[in-house]
Amino acid sequence: MSKPKTTRYTPEQKAQVLKMLAAPDANILDISGKTGVSVPTLYTWRKEVQEAAGREEVRHEKGEEKTNHPVYDNVGLEKRVRLLEAELARKNEIIAELSVLVLQNHGLLKGKK
Repeated sequence: MSKPKTTRYTPEQKAQVLKMLAAPDANILDISGKTGVSVPTLYTWRKEVQEAAGREEVRHEKGEEKTNHPVYDNVGLEKRVRLLEAELARKNEIIAELSVLVLQNHGLLKGKK
């Protein structure tokens, strides 16, 4: 069995993709399709940025010097909260739509099947 192909991305490419992810209306599936970066990789990158932002906050509170890394600049807690709220809202819409379809399929809700 052959090993899956691994693509390496430059820090600049990664930063550009992460900027796209940080947009309030960002859709991870769309970004994956546009960039060719897999969805699991995008989630991993986003998690790394969020964790790094948390570490930077702690370092800043302790009075330590901040790291000037292109991926971690401009990633604050307020932005993180907005992204999470938008993602949660999208998931809630999907759950509501799926719930209607399930109820319709089981004949518990009148409408199209």
